[in-house]
Amino acid sequence: MLDCVGQEFTFKNYNEQNGLPSSEVYQVFQDHEGFIWFATDNGVVRFDGGEFKLFNKSNGLADAVVFSIIEDPNYNLWFKTFARVTSIYKNGKMTPYKFNDHLKSMNGTEFMSMAVDSLGQVYVSQYGFVRITRHGVKEQIAVPPRAFSILRFAKKDFMVGFLPSQSLENVYFNGKKFSIRISTDEGTGSVICKLWHDEMYLAVNKILFKLTGNEAKPVLVSPEPIIHLSVDKENNFWIGCLNNGALYFSDNSFKHPQEMPLLKGRSVTSILQDTEGGFWFSTLERGVYYIPNHKIMSHNLPEDSKMNFALSNDESVFVGFYSGALLNIDKKTRQKKWSVDLHKPVVAGEFLKDDSLLWISTSLNSVLLNKQGVVVKEYPFIAEVGSKFMAKKFFKTHDRIWGVNRYGALEFDLKSNLLSMHKLDFWSRSIFVNGNDVYLAGITGLRKTDKSFRKITEISAFSNDTISGLTLMPGKRILVSTVGSGFKIIEGEKITSYSKKEGLIFESIYATAVDSSLWLGTEKGLLKVDLNLLLDKGEFSYNLLDKTSGLISNKVNYIARSGNETWCISNDGFSVFDDREIRFANKNPVPRIDRISVNSSTVDSTQLVDLSYRDNNIGFDFGFQSYNNRNLFLRHRSSSSVQWNYTQDFNVNYYSLASGKYTFDVEYSTDRTHWKKIIFPSTVNIKPVWWETIYFRLMILLVTGLIFFIYFRAKYKSRLLKLELADKLKSEKERIAQDLHDNIGSKLVSLSLGFNHVVKEYEIESSTAEQIYSNVNSTVSELRDTIWAIQKEGVTVVEFCDKVKNLVWRLRQNNGTIHYDLQIKTTQENITLKPTQAINLYRIVQEAIANSQKYSQADLISLNVCDDKLNRFCVKVEDNGRGFNLNNSPFNERYGLKNMRSRAEEIKASFEISTEPMKGTQVMVSLRLTDET
Repeated sequence: MLDCVGQEFTFKNYNEQNGLPSSEVYQVFQDHEGFIWFATDNGVVRFDGGEFKLFNKSNGLADAVVFSIIEDPNYNLWFKTFARVTSIYKNGKMTPYKFNDHLKSMNGTEFMSMAVDSLGQVYVSQYGFVRITRHGVKEQIAVPPRAFSILRFAKKDFMVGFLPSQSLENVYFNGKKFSIRISTDEGTGSVICKLWHDEMYLAVNKILFKLTGNEAKPVLVSPEPIIHLSVDKENNFWIGCLNNGALYFSDNSFKHPQEMPLLKGRSVTSILQDTEGGFWFSTLERGVYYIPNHKIMSHNLPEDSKMNFALSNDESVFVGFYSGALLNIDKKTRQKKWSVDLHKPVVAGEFLKDDSLLWISTSLNSVLLNKQGVVVKEYPFIAEVGSKFMAKKFFKTHDRIWGVNRYGALEFDLKSNLLSMHKLDFWSRSIFVNGNDVYLAGITGLRKTDKSFRKITEISAFSNDTISGLTLMPGKRILVSTVGSGFKIIEGEKITSYSKKEGLIFESIYATAVDSSLWLGTEKGLLKVDLNLLLDKGEFSYNLLDKTSGLISNKVNYIARSGNETWCISNDGFSVFDDREIRFANKNPVPRIDRISVNSSTVDSTQLVDLSYRDNNIGFDFGFQSYNNRNLFLRHRSSSSVQWNYTQDFNVNYYSLASGKYTFDVEYSTDRTHWKKIIFPSTVNIKPVWWETIYFRLMILLVTGLIFFIYFRAKYKSRLLKLELADKLKSEKERIAQDLHDNIGSKLVSLSLGFNHVVKEYEIESSTAEQIYSNVNSTVSELRDTIWAIQKEGVTVVEFCDKVKNLVWRLRQNNGTIHYDLQIKTTQENITLKPTQAINLYRIVQEAIANSQKYSQADLISLNVCDDKLNRFCVKVEDNGRGFNLNNSPFNERYGLKNMRSRAEEIKASFEISTEPMKGTQVMVSLRLTDET
């Protein structure tokens, strides 16, 4: 059976095991920037909620034993130490006070308190008051004999001074004298004062006095010496005692002390309420206790129990456990009313008959219990039809109770009578009824039907979701919470999702409640969601409570709301609070930049303006100041044109940056939805390597331009020279052609005419005359062909073909025994042959035809001129003569083959001859045609 639940605050203890250099702490202090400082007997520590920074004698602290910390009007920190010296923390640096010698020379082992005014003058309370000016002049401030004197400063700081005396009779404050009675046996011990409700209170040893009228009136006697007084933001008066913990009072009657059980027996040296509302208690024995929300009361449940189910009404909260125990907790007293052992895991429950009976379902059966926890009726397991009355989940409407188990859906009246059972072909784990609509959540997925259960439709938007609950919201909307996928809102046919994709970082939701707000119990705490903003604009904005900010556990399994009171129940226990009195997790942690590094070396922000191309590894180390919310996210980018990078690491690093200007953006958030910009020196210019500079590029551009200018100028001159040479060559060729035509040609014609006269006069033999005539005419013809080639800059394929046609025509006229066949097939007639190419091709054709005429005994000579797909210009001469043996050297010489080959090589044309005895001869020459041919 379960024992009574205990009551306690959720707290965290900081000691030597988790960050402090010592568990003996004399003061906890918060500076104007929000940092928490701990004064210990082994140095002073600065804390931002996540990181500790230790200061001791090795980094500027004058003495390791620090009793107290003060902040002057200029926001410098001063540390009062055991060695009667002090150090100043200013602009991030710790330096010893330059007039520490004055402090050390004072009488006594230590001074009781210290203060600093706006002029930098140091005041010390020991026996009387001593002032040290900023120039180092030590001055004594008079104190009346046998009296306490209270010195006041602008920031409501007070110091108490008095002279050694066997009796103390008066207190002086604000120019007024108050009588006081202190027995010499009691001694003075520690003397401290505090203003509360505009009245001064003075603690001397165990007695608390109030200065009223003209006397110091005792208002409280402590069993142990009072060593600390403070007032919180709710105007409660706190007292810290030696070996007796801490207590506080809400009114000045001092009749109703509120104790802090967790501090029982501790020596509480200081009490601080920070800017987030959390309380800090420094002790001499166990370090520092931090209570983020002292208005949240937490209650422990037995450690070996696992909660399966919770249910509440106006009076009680019922919690069922896997062990079979059912616990009734009174909402007012938060104590156990009763508990009962049902022997099997408790899985579901519902109230019957106006809540006078409680229907509880276990893993095996269902039972009815009265208000006293007595079982009045039991529904046993029925094997024939399955566990009809055992339900995994119940849902109550105005006239029915609906339940589901592995066999189907159950329908009961309000008197627990089974009305019907609807078999299902899937295992339903939850049921929700909204009017005539019935929603059934399976192991995964969500289905919809009506109360007849005739047609069940699966809702595809939930096919992969594990449903943890369904909740009715305003406007007949239905909130569907899931484990691992956030939540979705059904509004008619419209389904809106809120998951990680939409910025929701709490994706496992175990419990919900709806009133003026939406309350979500998640795996990372309790969320209070702005319901109007969610429903009207679809925006998800919330306040958070988790273990860091006061809950007993991060995981919230069940939520019960009653007026302004909230119950958060988890496996560890439950937390109860009034949401008007507590502070939610800080949504605006204070960011700072702790370090800027370039190539892993720390630099000043001013050094980031211009960096060498080698200094291209840049890092920023950020810190955040928050004590009740460390749920922080960062996103960063190197310019506004690139995408964000997301991280929970507070170190942002960029490696191997290219040269150029960078404007780094860093933003932080506590919910990944609302982002705030961190202002820091973010503009960086990385200068390029010398060969990437604009000057080098301009030089390269100029040099390149100069090279191109020289190159094209030379090319232009070369072209001009070629044109000049071409013009000269053309003129020379025209002159040679003219000379050949006018001189040699005319002389050959004269020779031919003169030879006719000789033949007639001297009666030369006709065969000899014929041969001479033939040679002369052949020479004239070759001369004309040469002149034809020389006179042209180029010969087109058409012109070459015309020349070949003319040759064949002459051959046909002069030789009647041989038949000549000419085939011309060309597609690139506009291609121009060089004169040397044209004349050499033509001579090869002439040579081949002449050889066939003389030696082949052929009666058919074929001449084929064409071009092919390989862009070659081909000329082929073929006869049907007797052929010859190509390997026979004498034939090579006789047929002038060397002459034809040399002509082909001269114009870089291929030359081929194919022949066999009695099979004719074929000569083919081919020339590759190009645009420059």
